[in-house]
Amino acid sequence: MSRKILGIDIRHDAVSAVLLSSSMRDHQVEEFKHIPLARDATAPDRRAALADIRHHMGAEEAACVTSFPPDAVSYRNIEVPFRGEKRISKVLPFELESMVPFSVEDLVIDFHALTLSESEGSTPLLTASTEKPALIAYLDTLKSEGIDPESVKIGGYPAAALSVPDMDEGVFLDVGNSRSSVFIISAGQILFARTFSLTLASGEPGTARLCRNVLQTLMAFEENFSQDFSPAELRITGFGLRLLGDGHEREMADRLNLRVSRLDLVRSTPHVSIRNELRASWQPCDMDNALALALAESQGKNGLNFRKGEFSKQKKWANWRSSLIRIGIFSGILLTLLFLNAFISTWRLEKKLAVLDTRIRDVFHAALPDVRRVVDPVHQLQIAIEETRKKTLLEGDISDIRAIDLLRIMSEQISEKTDVRLTRLVITPGSITISGDTDTFNSVNEVQTQLGTASVLKKVTIVSTENDPKTKRIRFKLKVDLREKQNRNQVKTTP
Repeated sequence: MSRKILGIDIRHDAVSAVLLSSSMRDHQVEEFKHIPLARDATAPDRRAALADIRHHMGAEEAACVTSFPPDAVSYRNIEVPFRGEKRISKVLPFELESMVPFSVEDLVIDFHALTLSESEGSTPLLTASTEKPALIAYLDTLKSEGIDPESVKIGGYPAAALSVPDMDEGVFLDVGNSRSSVFIISAGQILFARTFSLTLASGEPGTARLCRNVLQTLMAFEENFSQDFSPAELRITGFGLRLLGDGHEREMADRLNLRVSRLDLVRSTPHVSIRNELRASWQPCDMDNALALALAESQGKNGLNFRKGEFSKQKKWANWRSSLIRIGIFSGILLTLLFLNAFISTWRLEKKLAVLDTRIRDVFHAALPDVRRVVDPVHQLQIAIEETRKKTLLEGDISDIRAIDLLRIMSEQISEKTDVRLTRLVITPGSITISGDTDTFNSVNEVQTQLGTASVLKKVTIVSTENDPKTKRIRFKLKVDLREKQNRNQVKTTP
């Protein structure tokens, strides 16, 4: 018996949908539709596109899975000193608190545990988070058109995950008209992910800018994982490829020194086909992300999913009607076993509670070996985490300035006309050390002068300058002293 699955890939400037008929062995695309939207499309525009898809597909009985726009998602790589999905879920918000510019109480978080040989006793994670109000608005838009998805994936991630089995070391690039995502694949898993804004337009040289962002992502991955990474292949997809023009694959291969191939799930995935009358109009770059959603659902691959916890799908009574009838038939038999079942269940629960209590105390003593008196281990751990977090903040009269504010101030002070690239930023209590390169020695002086005008910066000192004969650029290092709070104007903080 076949099962119908509707995969809907929702982006800010396009909506794509694939209706897949899936059996135990074969999968056939029965309908599909791609609706481009304006870059400034509003919620009513997306609702109109969703209504068009529902009318075109006629899939009221199909299980639905959708994607959340990746530009509203924050990816982070962290490591926790223990294992177990439930434990990680409880502690993860506290681990991410210092890494995101939002309150963790306002975030929906999911994670994927990574398998690395050097991580014995700990668990490296790839996490994804988004703000609850954005997810609520997204689900309300779907609900207004009668769509209640089984799961909410992240745009681009399912397609990258389906590419993992045949990519040993590689890079997956999902290209949109204004936003693109890069996924680093190694050791049979997605280790790193990043989404960046890059507006493409027909006739513009967007390939070079895409390649620069890919290289920046590779550098960030190598720094994060402290390892050299030599990918063999760049696999690309996405409706934004239409705007790159002819020859973009060869240009990418030349700039990145990688083999470049286009994703085509219909050809590369066994037992997947398209109805004959639809083959001519099928465009993989437009439809593969939506097809990946449906295939992942049919294959039972969970992946990152925001439809969890308080946002889990609520089952309607109508969906359980047949199950309730069966329960009614067997209820008489079950009543005779209730007493024995209650006794056994109570005994097992008490045993499990004892085991769980022992594990909680083991985790507590592993994290806080010096604490002997244990009253409420969870609350005591929260207090310890908060005290550790406070110790990592900037000290003294500059504690009201966040690292993101300092980055904003420097970005505003340095003129766009100045040819400068910052490569390293070290923030310590009371000062900042900046490393970078520029075109001339005069430009170093200009950067020093421009930064010196900021009210929050007390003194900018050139520590060193050096001419790099290979790049023919001037490498420099600046030391910036921060001004105390009472001696500077009020600094706007980033919202």
